Amino acid sequence: MQAHAVKPVDPFVLKLQVTRNGTALGVNTVELKQSKPGVWDFTGAIKGTDGLAMLAGATVNERSVLTAAKGEWEIYSSSLETKVAWRRDVKTIALQKDGAGYLYKDHKKTVTIPYQSGLLDQHSVTLALISDLQAGKGPVFKYQTIVKGKIETYTFRRAGEQTLDTALGRLDTVKIERVRQTANGKSTLIWFAKDKNFLPVKFQELNAKGDMIEMKIIAINPSPPVG
Repeated sequence: MQAHAVKPVDPFVLKLQVTRNGTALGVNTVELKQSKPGVWDFTGAIKGTDGLAMLAGATVNERSVLTAAKGEWEIYSSSLETKVAWRRDVKTIALQKDGAGYLYKDHKKTVTIPYQSGLLDQHSVTLALISDLQAGKGPVFKYQTIVKGKIETYTFRRAGEQTLDTALGRLDTVKIERVRQTANGKSTLIWFAKDKNFLPVKFQELNAKGDMIEMKIIAINPSPPVG
């Protein structure tokens, strides 16, 4: 298993336009900040701003609190909250007080996962990729990730380089592809801009139903100071 020794990542705020099958849905604001020495806060907030997503008040809020005391990113806690109209779904992961394991909760189950160093959640995998690309690692990246109460290995590979036309102008990027053992029609691609410290500027995900979800960069800003 690849050890992803942490390369410091400067705080940032990204804004990305979210579309589904070419139809605008909203904006995702992704932010990394250091909340206190040794602790990072990595958040994503999608707000429906167009069409049915706006009418339904659709929102998705992700938060990963991470440490790197052992030379690699690992989650301390995380949460994923999805709201559409009157429906609300919450998934949480938290390191137990004795440090022996993580407690995963959703509306169906509560699961205890034995502790091992370097565990991530699905949201923080993007941060690990940024860090590893900045450190010149690759071409294959592997992360132990807590998914629905189980540990899965997320594997990615470099899939070439591409110049993209974006709201920020033309950007030279590295394209990263998720490698799945059984794809079932799914695919995930992420483009990281080489001259923007390998921050992600485009996401493309095809789900099993054939829906294409895309996120494209609108703005990149430094994260505001804490306090």
